[in-house]
Amino acid sequence: METFGEMGEYFLLVTGRTEEEVECSLTTIKTPRNSYLPLIISILFYVILGCAHNREKLLRICRKVQDIKFYYIQSREIKPTSSECPTLPYVMSDVFIPRKEGRLRSLDSFRGILVIAVMIFANFSNGDYLVMEHAPWNGLRISDVILPCFVWVMGVSTAMSFNSKLCKGVSRWILFRRIVTRSLLMIIIGVVINVSLVLNRKDFPSKLRIPGVLQLIGVSFFIASTVHLFFFKRNKDDSEQCWHPVNELLLCKGEYLTMLIILSVHTLIMFFLEVPGCPRGYQGPGGLHMNGKYQNCTGGATGYIDLLVFGENHIFQRPACKSIYNTTVPFDPEGLLATLTSSFLVFIGIQNGRTLLAYLHWKTKLTHWMCWIIVLV
Repeated sequence: METFGEMGEYFLLVTGRTEEEVECSLTTIKTPRNSYLPLIISILFYVILGCAHNREKLLRICRKVQDIKFYYIQSREIKPTSSECPTLPYVMSDVFIPRKEGRLRSLDSFRGILVIAVMIFANFSNGDYLVMEHAPWNGLRISDVILPCFVWVMGVSTAMSFNSKLCKGVSRWILFRRIVTRSLLMIIIGVVINVSLVLNRKDFPSKLRIPGVLQLIGVSFFIASTVHLFFFKRNKDDSEQCWHPVNELLLCKGEYLTMLIILSVHTLIMFFLEVPGCPRGYQGPGGLHMNGKYQNCTGGATGYIDLLVFGENHIFQRPACKSIYNTTVPFDPEGLLATLTSSFLVFIGIQNGRTLLAYLHWKTKLTHWMCWIIVLV
């Protein structure tokens, strides 16, 4: 039994005409790498970085441990001879440095380390790790989680930003203009990036891709932020009750109802739209899927709507399913229907941001999130 390592190159020579005469010889052309070494180095790097960032906390913990140890030694050594116990000469104390009000560090850490860093790693060939690649069609891998996480973080930031602006007296109309401006900027930048990819080609602009990641984020941000802005209300009851999730649902019923309608529209289109030559509700990759029974049905209703709106030449031409299922129809993973589900992810992030703002104690936040976890799961 031969074992093939990561990034190794091998030459297999099979000789012989019959089964009895078959002989195999394996030659290693390129020595494989240790596939775990980059991951180990990355983990050590983040551990060292975390220790350096939290050195003050670590020092306080060390001092506290020393205090407890010293107190224990003193209490063992002192043996009072009378009813009046002598006072210990050492008093434990813990000095906390007050922090200034600023950014939410946990949110910035999640966005920077777990999203941006992984996104950059994924955009540079994923280190040739298969687990880091996008799933060809069905499935879920690490790269498939980056965009949903980024969109969710954007929702959390939106809730905090709107709350801060409204507390400072900024009108909703001004905030709406900022939403429109930011959304248009993201869409324009996304189109410009697509232009730069085909600018030197002879088929420009006939092969210009219109959808994209930034376009998806811009449209999703506009939908969810606009709904949140016009339905946003403050809870006058500041007491933290056990059934606050129900109170919040009643307080934001307009926002929840609008986003559920958007999600329902997406589901109805996916499962009930009549697509020529394809069965209703088909969501497969087409091509060789199901023995080539639905060759030109890549994406079902999702791909059909993008073909109608953008045209065959203006959507993504090299989807991940093309090399495996031998598809011939282009398919865009950041198409129109994807903006509906993506805007719902922004909405979920906004609700998480409101939870962070509304509740002071971590137990109440955890209770609130556990209620929603049960409902969503």
